[in-house]
Amino acid sequence: MRNLRNRPEFCCLNISKKSIGYIEDVLRAGVDNAPEITDKILYLYLLENDKSFYKMVCNKLAYFDKRIKECDDTEMKMFTEEFVSSILPMELEELSNYIMRKTRVSIP
Repeated sequence: MRNLRNRPEFCCLNISKKSIGYIEDVLRAGVDNAPEITDKILYLYLLENDKSFYKMVCNKLAYFDKRIKECDDTEMKMFTEEFVSSILPMELEELSNYIMRKTRVSIP
């Protein structure tokens, strides 16, 4: 998480602070759902390996952040924020699952 929090593209997003808990939950679930200790280590390795998870999270949050900022109407902005909050856990879980699918690719 420290690596993600320190990324400038993450820090500049208004939604980043609100999303920390969701991201931590997804990462914790990824580790907890791994059946063996080697799977847990592999998951953590894949998260850190090429930083693609962090990049994908930043891209996803930037997309949502942009949509929220585009709302001129206060009520519509609140609705959009609520909608994003409701779908964010699923979106982050998808990114985590994508990382785990990398296990099918051999590690050099």
